[in-house]
Amino acid sequence: MACLAFALMWLATAAFHDQSLAGGAAQPSATPTASGAETKTEKVEKTDKSTGKVTEAAKPADAEPVKAAEPQKALLPDVEQIALGLSATIDTLEKSVERSKDSETDLASLRLELDGFVEGTSQSRTHFAPRLAAVRSQIDKLGALPEKDAAPESQQVASERQRLNTTAAELAGALKTTDLVEERAHQLVDQVQSLRQQIFTGRILARSQSALSPSTWTRAARELPAGGRQIGSIGKSWMKAASGQLGLLAALLIVVAGCYVVLRSLVRKIKTGRLDAPRQDPPTFFQRAGVAGWMAPLMALPAALSALVLTLGLDHLNLLVHELSQLAPTALSSFIIFIAVSALAKTILSPGRPAWRLVDLADAPAKLVTRYLIWIAGFFAADRVLSELARLLFLPVSVSVLIASICSGAIGVLLIKLARTQFNKLSAATIDFSQNAGLGDTAAEQNLVSLYEPKLLKLPLLLTAALILGAVALGYVALGRFIVEQLVATGGVIAVVLLLHLAIRAMLGAPGSGIKPIETILAERAGLSDEQGNAIANGVALSLNAILAMLAVPLVLLTWGYTLPEAFGWLKSVLFGFEVGQFKISFARIFLALGLFLGVILATRLIQRWLRSGVLESAKIDRGIANSIHTAVGYTGFTLAALMAV
Repeated sequence: MACLAFALMWLATAAFHDQSLAGGAAQPSATPTASGAETKTEKVEKTDKSTGKVTEAAKPADAEPVKAAEPQKALLPDVEQIALGLSATIDTLEKSVERSKDSETDLASLRLELDGFVEGTSQSRTHFAPRLAAVRSQIDKLGALPEKDAAPESQQVASERQRLNTTAAELAGALKTTDLVEERAHQLVDQVQSLRQQIFTGRILARSQSALSPSTWTRAARELPAGGRQIGSIGKSWMKAASGQLGLLAALLIVVAGCYVVLRSLVRKIKTGRLDAPRQDPPTFFQRAGVAGWMAPLMALPAALSALVLTLGLDHLNLLVHELSQLAPTALSSFIIFIAVSALAKTILSPGRPAWRLVDLADAPAKLVTRYLIWIAGFFAADRVLSELARLLFLPVSVSVLIASICSGAIGVLLIKLARTQFNKLSAATIDFSQNAGLGDTAAEQNLVSLYEPKLLKLPLLLTAALILGAVALGYVALGRFIVEQLVATGGVIAVVLLLHLAIRAMLGAPGSGIKPIETILAERAGLSDEQGNAIANGVALSLNAILAMLAVPLVLLTWGYTLPEAFGWLKSVLFGFEVGQFKISFARIFLALGLFLGVILATRLIQRWLRSGVLESAKIDRGIANSIHTAVGYTGFTLAALMAV
């Protein structure tokens, strides 16, 4: 936006400057009068008298003054100004990148400006190209120039040809300038990304003090008392600010506690009524997945909403003083992450409720895995809060190293314990689902498995734990913390995406979902054949899963260090167009084309069914003619659907 504003101001200044030059040049371009010539000659003569010499510049009074050559004015000043504005803007952006090459934050902001600028240059090209094509078409209508010995064309045609050629040259020049500017912008985007990757790599692979070094603990021990005094000073400041509004603070705490208790009781009642109700048949996999999809956010709601109300209330009372105002967003987001991971783990693994468990685990390993996942989320949240607090208190690097090392090391140990948990399977055949509440291992048959099964899960866990512990031990604390962040954040996103994928499959009527398949519905209501119904069902499933993937990728990008505007900018470019070589691909148009095609095909089948059951069944219409009409409507609908899609 800043670059666009700069371009507009530059264009306005350029236009004003052109008008000023035009006004100033009007007088010299006019035919000079005799008096004007005499005045000029007299001035030269006076100068000659003062020097006593006759110079070559002296002219007689009746001599005609020499006219200065005027620059040829552009026929399309708007085109020229747009091209010049684009060039000036890209020059400014290049200088800004050079100044900000060491700041990741500034480079991220410049990347967003460059994305907007590239989009603007594309719009300029689409503005110039049709005008150039129209002018060249007019030139073609004038025909070729006359031969050397042929009669010359009229003055009017020659003037028009010259005007059109000049206009075409200006448009072609502006189009080339736009293409050049766009190429420079793309190169600048690559440069910005390269600089950001260098900064990111340097920060992640930076080696600091090791937590195994005694000197690290010694320095931290010397500085911790000072940090404790700062925390005490912050506490005193907060108490002083709160002492004047104790009544409002007490009311806020009562509201928060009441909100949590009421919501917690309501969620527990819903959970008990839905999960512990007597059943004759076990819930299918998709029923369990569907319940997990809405039960997880419901379980996280009481604590998350109460924390949000408390934070907003303290901010409204101006009790988030000094460092607390900067610490509050990190503390709130960390707490919500902890609550979300805990709710997901409890919902998917369902300790104590094997009937609703999404994975084939016995009660004992399910409880252990749930506990380990909650502890991992807790250490992750503690690391974020304590590291931010150390930064705000300006504590030395040794303290930050110890905080990150302890939390990351604890998570690495928990991953090892998680990998060493024996994933015994649960046989659902022996469960009495009419009394499924509070089942333990005694109510189910356990199928013992090897300690290292499944290898596709446990070997990556062991490798990740080894990387975290090794990085922390060697002093690569930032690398260890980064691995932990990706483990928690990316793992959470993947779990949510899988639940939504299962919901899509259940909605479309996958076997065991208890929902009528979409191809059956299409066959019953639209009269489609099995092949047509399957094709439409597969297309719908592919489209919904593609949309889910495109929504999930920005969330993963956020966990990998991209900013929110960048992530949504990526999503926007994917949906509404991105370039691969000379081709522009837009998933939004692809989905629209697919939707139009399927919609028209469905409407055609409905019309055919209506004709078959109504008009074409009349005894007055020959059977052959009726079949021909039915077939013609089908071919017409298919052709129309294909044309609309294209």
